[in-house]
Order: sequence, then C-alpha cells, then structure tokens
Amino acid sequence: MMEVCRLMAFMSREQSKSIQTKTPSRSLAFCLYSISNDMNLHL
Repeated sequence: MMEVCRLMAFMSREQSKSIQTKTPSRSLAFCLYSISNDMNLHL
C-alpha cells in the first residue's frame, strides 16, 4: 500500500509539471490506468 501512496505523490508532482507546461502527460495517464487496475485486483 505504501508503494501506491508513493506513486500517487510522484504522479501529482508530474501532473503539476505537465499542467505548467500545458502538455498532456501520456505516461501519467498510463500510470493512473495501471494503478486503478492494480487496485481493482487487490479489492
């Protein structure tokens, strides 16, 4: 579970960066997608 929290913190930093540069982060979307899949598996 700590891994997920760490990933979420990292992704929020990346997201704020991409918002500042006004460019969509494809890797961010992929990370969110894989994390939601992991959560579904664990739940």
